[in-house]
Amino acid sequence: METAREDWYQQCGQPVLDPAGFGTVVVNINYNYRGECFLGEALRITTEPVERGHKSFVLRHEIIKPDGSTPLDGLATCLIMDMKARKAIPVPDWIAEHFPD
Repeated sequence: METAREDWYQQCGQPVLDPAGFGTVVVNINYNYRGECFLGEALRITTEPVERGHKSFVLRHEIIKPDGSTPLDGLATCLIMDMKARKAIPVPDWIAEHFPD
């Protein structure tokens, strides 16, 4: 899930090493485990934007097996943080533009 979330951020335009000193932080996770996955199993992981506030946003994640079943889904509340000041910043445009109005 972490890798899928990082891939989503990069697709939105966040550089891996942000020269401005900003980073992403997960502040709450609520996942529903419905079934097991096995090492070596082909899985598809989706990440989609759900809701955006002033400084935080919610992403929905799913793990989908080849048979279409969903052994895990859930929500992660995230924010962008000024890593030097150690404070959350308003959701930047490069993320905000991906959320429904």
